[in-house]
Amino acid sequence: MKAVRITEAVPLARGALGSALLLARAEYTEGEPDVYHLPVRAAVGDEATRLAGAVPEAVVARVVGGADADGVLADALYDPGTCRALLEAIAGRRRLRGVAGTVVCWRGRGFQAWTDGANAPDPGAPIERHNTLVPFGGRLMLKVFRRVEPGVNPDLELGRLLTHRGFPHAPAVLGAIEYQARNGEPTTLAVLQAFVPHQDDGWSQALHALDDYLDRALAKRAQGIAAPLPAGGLLDLVDQEPPALVLELMAPYLETARLLGQRTADLHMVLASEPDDPRFAPEAFTPLYQRSLYQSMRSLTRSVFQGLRVRLGSLPEEVRALARRVLETEPEIQRRLRGLLERRVTAQRIRCHGDYHLHQVLSTGKDVVLIDFEGAPARPLGERRLKRSPLRDVAGMLWSFHHAACAALAAAQDRGRVRPEEAVALDPWARAWQRWAQAAFLRAYLAGAARARFLPRTRAESALLLEAFLLERAISEVGEALGEQPTRLRVPLDGIAHLVAGDGA
Repeated sequence: MKAVRITEAVPLARGALGSALLLARAEYTEGEPDVYHLPVRAAVGDEATRLAGAVPEAVVARVVGGADADGVLADALYDPGTCRALLEAIAGRRRLRGVAGTVVCWRGRGFQAWTDGANAPDPGAPIERHNTLVPFGGRLMLKVFRRVEPGVNPDLELGRLLTHRGFPHAPAVLGAIEYQARNGEPTTLAVLQAFVPHQDDGWSQALHALDDYLDRALAKRAQGIAAPLPAGGLLDLVDQEPPALVLELMAPYLETARLLGQRTADLHMVLASEPDDPRFAPEAFTPLYQRSLYQSMRSLTRSVFQGLRVRLGSLPEEVRALARRVLETEPEIQRRLRGLLERRVTAQRIRCHGDYHLHQVLSTGKDVVLIDFEGAPARPLGERRLKRSPLRDVAGMLWSFHHAACAALAAAQDRGRVRPEEAVALDPWARAWQRWAQAAFLRAYLAGAARARFLPRTRAESALLLEAFLLERAISEVGEALGEQPTRLRVPLDGIAHLVAGDGA
């Protein structure tokens, strides 16, 4: 980082030493600058002491201005008063003037019912993820975006459509806070959503199911029973009923995967249902788009595999041999990707979730709710708003089942529940869970979207796209792990090896 410059400061109250919304431009020695949204609160005296003592991680800077003015500048989302002021600004549809633009707060038609009139719930402690979530009782959730760009955030854009269409499996959008520069598009700073009461997220739910499954798999293996690992591609499994052993070991989770597949199809049907709105109207899968898709995936593969070769000698011993085997498959991967040029795909591109996996699912006990429609936060906003094949979302969830199976087996070994030699023997059982969960999800998805024009007309086309998207997901993850944490390479490398070996679509 080279420099940080505050480009905008919008006070929440006129003339008060209190809270403001800052936009800060971060410049780097390489690459494009970023703009960050930082709500801040200035506090002095006892209030500063209380804030610094209760949440020291919220302190941004010390303020020194004499005996009566010493205090702190803190992240305002840790201050209940500021969070309440943000909610009140949305409720009052306030416009807050800054130096170079205006913050516009608005509320939707459902706002009053969720806040129960004037009795808005108190804010709770913020939850830090890619963004910051501020819960208000069990009714509201304010999602504050940190890294921002001009343009409507997809979480707001898609959320408004889903709310307007009465889609019950996503949080209702009740309002938002946007920054409007004097010239240019509005920038989404925060979205107010209905709070979703839930028992678990999809990732934790899968890991709990896998814990029970692996315990029972150990018992079956001790009886000399082989893992029910199916052969063939996923689209072949769609037409097969799971064998009795699979139903015995994982029937409850098969129903969970089936429900998730159905809700994913429901989501895509709604996102493709506005043909007269250019933001959402489906678009053809043209030969030109197929070529650009192929070139993007080819370049990604070359770049990541070159990086893997360069880093091979420095990789942990336990992943080096696997990395060598995967590197040998590059010609075969490139051959399969060329199918995107050689076969015409009769499908459509639509707006999609964009970053779809088990962490983006909440289980309510009887159903599921899909969350976080902003796309991959590291990607530019314009890229996240592009229309794509919905099978990219499908591939994201299929890949997440692979991750869950690997994580559960590794966790069982780390906790001492499974010895290293047992973990090796349980690997085919974990892959069997993954494959049958994937098949249940995919079967329900294809049935739910059977009449949609956005799906390819033939199984061969669907298999081509699914395999390409799965390979893209796995190869991207290898690249991310190389740059951040090489110890995370095993899971994506293992996934690539199995995809090339025939465990793909």
